[in-house]
Amino acid sequence: MIDTLFGWYVGTKLKGRFITIVFEESLAPDDTDTLSLSDALDGTELKNWLDTDNFILFDVFSYANPGFVAVKVLPDNDTNKKFRIEATNNPTRILIMPPKMAEVDIILDYTNESQPNDIYVSFTAMRIPEVNLPAFTLLSELIPTALDAIDSQTLNIWKELQNSVALQQGMSAPWTTVIPKEEMPERRDFCKRR
Repeated sequence: MIDTLFGWYVGTKLKGRFITIVFEESLAPDDTDTLSLSDALDGTELKNWLDTDNFILFDVFSYANPGFVAVKVLPDNDTNKKFRIEATNNPTRILIMPPKMAEVDIILDYTNESQPNDIYVSFTAMRIPEVNLPAFTLLSELIPTALDAIDSQTLNIWKELQNSVALQQGMSAPWTTVIPKEEMPERRDFCKRR
């Protein structure tokens, strides 16, 4: 349910949209080269979207036929954001944790083995307007904080119910409320004798 509400809010209020970024290439033996976002399917359109939007990369699917291709992914050609994948004849999907953001480009540096290979690399990403990125970032920080607060509130309600039941049954309350030190009233000695 939270996923649905979060997705609805991001889609309607923040204009976030899920997209797929696909690279398909036929590689010569021992080929080493670089692909950019312009080389992807619909690359011109994707590159134009980055003028006003950002891409948040969530996962990558890779496949090579018939062999093996080593790929280094560099969002924005930034070595701080880089990660590596291996495209093999066993298709794999890898979650990108934490998700990476692309603001300008996506670069794939690949090294093919000593045989011809067809490579397929596909990213699941969210396209979000750059102006809405601060609100999205704030929202993604608030959700875990709110869930933690809900857990604390639920625990307090449960303790209060347990106390009420115990008092109604003529027993002493099993839970005592502990006031955090910062919320305790200041102690004052009004009637000090000299």
